[in-house]
Amino acid sequence: MGQLLRPKGLFIILLAALAVRTLVFAATLILNPDGFMLYDSYGYWQLGHNLIQHGSFSQDSLEPDYMRTPVYPLMLGALQWLGIPIAGTIVCQLFLSCITVLYTFAFARFVSNQMLAAYLAAGFFALDIPSVIFANTIHTETLFTCLLTGGLYHTWKSYRHPGLHEWFAGLFLGLAVLCRPIAVGLPLLLGLVYGLNRQWPLMRRLRSFALVAGISYLVTGIWVIRNYSQFDRPFLSMIGNFDLFYYHAADVIADRQGISIFEAQRQLEHAVYDAYPGDAYKDPIPYFRHQRDTAIRILAGAPITTIKNQLLAAVYLFTKPLRSYIDVQFGLREGYGIISTGNVWQKLWTQTSGLTLFLVGWQWLLLFPAYWFGGYGLWNFYRSRAWIALVFFGIILGYFAILTCGPVTDARFRVPIVPVIGILAGLGSVWRYKKSNIKNPTS
Repeated sequence: MGQLLRPKGLFIILLAALAVRTLVFAATLILNPDGFMLYDSYGYWQLGHNLIQHGSFSQDSLEPDYMRTPVYPLMLGALQWLGIPIAGTIVCQLFLSCITVLYTFAFARFVSNQMLAAYLAAGFFALDIPSVIFANTIHTETLFTCLLTGGLYHTWKSYRHPGLHEWFAGLFLGLAVLCRPIAVGLPLLLGLVYGLNRQWPLMRRLRSFALVAGISYLVTGIWVIRNYSQFDRPFLSMIGNFDLFYYHAADVIADRQGISIFEAQRQLEHAVYDAYPGDAYKDPIPYFRHQRDTAIRILAGAPITTIKNQLLAAVYLFTKPLRSYIDVQFGLREGYGIISTGNVWQKLWTQTSGLTLFLVGWQWLLLFPAYWFGGYGLWNFYRSRAWIALVFFGIILGYFAILTCGPVTDARFRVPIVPVIGILAGLGSVWRYKKSNIKNPTS
């Protein structure tokens, strides 16, 4: 253990993180250069391109986009303006992922005051396969995880050392929301944790809450104003309405009729479009809100199915391995296979390459011990009455578990909370080790 506690330990972890990510980069470049662009990648790249070439936040046409938020396309556009191609952009993301390793290390170190816990947390993120793969694709995951982890780190530090950390927390969380709108509720929820700090006077707690939440929503409010100027309606993004309709509501229809989610999506889309009194193409925002209202009615009419699907989605969020993304990236197959449909184990063995099967095993080898020790870390917070820590980490895990995309949730959705899982696992493993030494002092 002594060697692990030397200062060079962090450098070794950073080197390992960069080496693993570079290995995937090189393999993709050699085997399948198109593998850097998966699923939503082309839309993001086009947004960045149109921003630079035409000054328009748009995708295929120059019509203003109402689905995406600007932070990641701005990064892509800036790199394109500098003449950096897709492969060069991926290299930038590799280093961005290493910054997340540093934030994870610093976060765990500050929470636990244990160097070994910090090393374990950083190492867990460094070797996490979904984090490695998405650092090598044009997707929001790497930037979002960096901004979110930075925001969580500064928020936690501001509980103990208010001041500049409050400003950084608000800024990072606001930018995280503008990278992925799913985070829109986090500044408010994490700000409420200030109320648990009884060592501060009430006005001090209120000031910190207002500062962090206010800065976050001031940053995101800029995009709401943009949307209001473009569409005459204030909103952050329509992607939440899309997910609610095409995934959550469609899941209920699929379960009720015993059909696939893809068939349920088609049925639902046709039915709602035919019944809509307006013009969905000329004025899309009211149509998306109509979809949202329809989805809410469907979910409210089937509460048991909705709860069951949400619980299943939470299980998938924390346990499902990354699978078909890997094969597609390396050119080992075409198209994506959703493992939650059909016979799970049959699809795993018959539609997955040998390489990916090995990486699936590696993912579970890291995940399940991490959950064991992470659960012990949460239990130790409860047992020691560390309420701020318990509520803080509980909010993060619970928030992302609730805001998933139903049973089609995959390992991609887990990437932003991998640093948090690693921090809890690092804390729990060190505390468990110390407890076992107390019980067996001669061992």
